[in-house]
Amino acid sequence: DHLERGGGGRKETSHKTYRGRASRRRGAGAGSRWHVDPYGTDAWNALLFGRKRWAFYPPGSTPPGVDIVPRFVSVSRTLWTTAPAAVDWFARDHPGAQIVTQEAGDVVYIPAGWWHATVCETPCVAITQNVIFEHNARAAHALMTRSKPSLARELAALVRRRRADD
Repeated sequence: DHLERGGGGRKETSHKTYRGRASRRRGAGAGSRWHVDPYGTDAWNALLFGRKRWAFYPPGSTPPGVDIVPRFVSVSRTLWTTAPAAVDWFARDHPGAQIVTQEAGDVVYIPAGWWHATVCETPCVAITQNVIFEHNARAAHALMTRSKPSLARELAALVRRRRADD
């Protein structure tokens, strides 16, 4: 568990993980910088409370103002960038970005490979999870095999068990 609290305009953040799902409580102005999720996974985010803005760029394009640091591109395909803080980026114009406002009760789906950034317009509570479907399972497994072999073995065992149940 991780919790930061503070007065005087500081943001409050809380993070708990439940069986692979992360719940987050974030203050207004908190957010995530531009990134692509690891291992070629898709993701979903269910907003329980608050309002959050999302910006998206499709695979193969890099958001303006984002520089990928080549020596830090990991085997998991996590892209390390020099992206501006989300709150700063959202304060400017967004040429070419697809902007979505998520309200409490909405679920946002992020396809594999899509760049995304978020900013909380109000205090927010959300649950999010990265997922692997049939369309990205082979790629995710290959990336995991190179960077996290034990995770790759767990994924392969899970797939075998699920197929045995069919």
